[in-house]
Amino acid sequence: MLLRTTKDLWVTCLFLAGILESAIESAQDLYIMIARMKLDMSWKNPPLLDGRIMIQALGLPKGPLVGTFMEAQVRWTLNNPEGTKDEVLEHLKQYQQKLESK
Repeated sequence: MLLRTTKDLWVTCLFLAGILESAIESAQDLYIMIARMKLDMSWKNPPLLDGRIMIQALGLPKGPLVGTFMEAQVRWTLNNPEGTKDEVLEHLKQYQQKLESK
């Protein structure tokens, strides 16, 4: 989520954090890991499902709850970069059941 928030500045933020903590070597290792995982431009990837589709498919009311599901979708997509719309929808249905059982 941090990568999506900092967008094109993620590398700068990473190296600044490394400098502040005197851990440039660790920051470089993290940079390499992020690049290998192809997450370095993750904020540019549109969500697989838009809010309208989620409202329809999950029966969600319009409002802040949709944002909660959008964030869950982004987290899932970052962990499953090759995932499909059907797979993320199944994940969101399970997420919905978990929320409803609380």
